[in-house]
Amino acid sequence: MSGNNMGRKKILNLKTVFKFVKISLKRRKIPPTVREVANYFNISKSAAHAYLKDLHKNMKIKIRKSQFSNRSVSRGLIIKPKNKRTNVRK
Repeated sequence: MSGNNMGRKKILNLKTVFKFVKISLKRRKIPPTVREVANYFNISKSAAHAYLKDLHKNMKIKIRKSQFSNRSVSRGLIIKPKNKRTNVRK
């Protein structure tokens, strides 16, 4: 195998998918679609959906739903703000 025609292998885990979503939001001002995530990492759409669902479960992103149905919106990814610690004693 020649090193010239081999692209750099993208390491795929939740952290890299989250970073891609953040960078996409920052650069383009719109979140990526599931298809764009799949194309970027060269994975299936169902695998990309599973990664985004895991990010949602881990409370990193929020997935906006359609107002007319319970389906998610194409560009409905929202980055959740980091929780700030407060010095409140009980």
